[in-house]
Amino acid sequence: LPLGMTPSGGARNPYEAYVVALAVEGLEPGVYHYSAADHDLGRISANHLPKISELVGGQEWADAMPCLVLLCAKLDSTMWKYEDANAYRVVLIEAGHIGQNIMLAATNHGLSACPTAALSHSAIKRLLGLDRLTDAPVYALTISTPQTCPSSVGQSIN
Repeated sequence: LPLGMTPSGGARNPYEAYVVALAVEGLEPGVYHYSAADHDLGRISANHLPKISELVGGQEWADAMPCLVLLCAKLDSTMWKYEDANAYRVVLIEAGHIGQNIMLAATNHGLSACPTAALSHSAIKRLLGLDRLTDAPVYALTISTPQTCPSSVGQSIN
């Protein structure tokens, strides 16, 4: 990521972020790619939007969430520099750093974020058009407004 907002082993920054927006105020439902260089979202798909639970290992609670952020690693970004298999560990640790920053940013904006590593890899790769073996979904976070009562579940975020 430009400006190094998170530590990255070898400064390789192997992550791409995608947003599955279902009920986000000011954003049409669809799948978006986050451009760190431009700090904006580019719509990549609006066709079939799966239930969020279909992307996060069948976790049905996620279907009430208006938004999902998917972190996908381009493993070859790190592999070319480090031949040692332990470099994979560095890539995984980086997902935690990015996820923590997303959680902090959500909290700062009055939102809640719930991370999960229970991912449906095939469904995510199909949705995002990731066909290379070295493109790997690693981490996901739902974003929502904090829930104060059951009737507020499923409301859009501002």
